[in-house]
Amino acid sequence: KAEKIDTPRGVAVVGIPGTAKSMVAKATCRELGLPGYVLDVGALFGSMVGESEKRVREVLRILDAQKGCVLVIDEADKALGNAHQSTGDSGVTRRVFGAILTWLAENQSRTFVIMTLNRTEGIPPETLRAGRFDKLFYTDLPTATVRRQIFEVHFKKRGVDPASLGLSSKHWEDIIEKTAQFVGSEIEEAVKESRHMAMAAHGNGVPTPEQLLLAISGIRPMAATEKDVIAEMLQFCKDKGTPVTGITDTDKAVKPPRKGKGRSIALDDDSASSEDN
Repeated sequence: KAEKIDTPRGVAVVGIPGTAKSMVAKATCRELGLPGYVLDVGALFGSMVGESEKRVREVLRILDAQKGCVLVIDEADKALGNAHQSTGDSGVTRRVFGAILTWLAENQSRTFVIMTLNRTEGIPPETLRAGRFDKLFYTDLPTATVRRQIFEVHFKKRGVDPASLGLSSKHWEDIIEKTAQFVGSEIEEAVKESRHMAMAAHGNGVPTPEQLLLAISGIRPMAATEKDVIAEMLQFCKDKGTPVTGITDTDKAVKPPRKGKGRSIALDDDSASSEDN
């Protein structure tokens, strides 16, 4: 007897830019063993009357014909934010937005959709309602343990053994404290800048602890420059979503701020590795 288990539709992943939402999409493709595609929503819009709607229908038809794939609608907030209020384009944006939402709700193909959003402001409520997606996940500010791991990953990626940096326990304490509001991309930038300093100072890319701390001090994290916006979004996520890592802010080292032609592009190794969303 068939159990008639519903096919998973997909997930929405919300988070601060730089917290590896695209990496989540990449890992999902690998875990499911399916090809991955990125939908460029902005490229769906054409200048001719009816062209945008035609492109949407064609893209959705191609997806429905797949025997299984992962579709990433990346940075959907940029393309769909305030779409339900759009009036200056004769309603084209609303119709494109409506067609995508209808397909998400009625999709019976084996397409697993991952929608990533950097912000929740301006996104129509119906976008994230139950039935569009199976789950709402969020990427939070990295914990103290994760921040250290991110530093080590980015040094190793550049051929530098973290053990060669001469970082004492006190150095690591200072680094973790000074990066309390950093996201992964900001940590990567600190690693790159410290290596530039090292190359200029002594001809190799292995920074001293002082150079690494100096590089960190020169970065103003987004969680500090947009404190209110980030705090509001994190609260939204914690009220409605589930953390991607399963780790919450019980890690006391981290305290969030208070209070083509509509085409698909294959998701390759580089498309999600330098995540600015």
